[in-house]
Amino acid sequence: MNDPTRTDPPRLAPGGLAALGLAALLAGCGPAGAAATPAPSPSTAADCPVTRPNGNAPPEERQSANYYGNGKLWVLLPQDSTYLVTDPGWIRPDGRIGLKWQWWRSAASAGKLSITGRRLDAETPPLEAIVPEGYGTTGHQTSGIIFSTPGCWEVTGRSGGVELTFVVRIVIPEASPQGG
Repeated sequence: MNDPTRTDPPRLAPGGLAALGLAALLAGCGPAGAAATPAPSPSTAADCPVTRPNGNAPPEERQSANYYGNGKLWVLLPQDSTYLVTDPGWIRPDGRIGLKWQWWRSAASAGKLSITGRRLDAETPPLEAIVPEGYGTTGHQTSGIIFSTPGCWEVTGRSGGVELTFVVRIVIPEASPQGG
């Protein structure tokens, strides 16, 4: 029997729990008092061959100049392909940088998304990718990428035999915690 005075807890949309978990993983703690291993100096903008967005939007998504894609796999990038790490919450206690990334997969790239990457301008540990379950095999997929240091990074997403590779620059401004 239905009780009109009863209120059920809100339900998460498909992938909602995974997105909530991803947010918790990326949030980490602020960098206050964290002792990070000094990283090699990041490259200058002129030294990093960043990939500019090509405006190729996934089907059924609103056009945006920030999309970069190959017609089968897409990602959102900043216009200049430089991420300025301005929120101290993005810097983990160990100095690594956690950022959220949005991807889209077409039917031609249906499958589980995997992400790999390496820093181009210095020897550092590779990036770590967090690809939560619950998004299906096509369409939108939120992910987290944890960069070991600022610098010039080549990132490759793979799904269903399709690859999309791009280069971005990760920068911590001098005024930010752990910047420099």
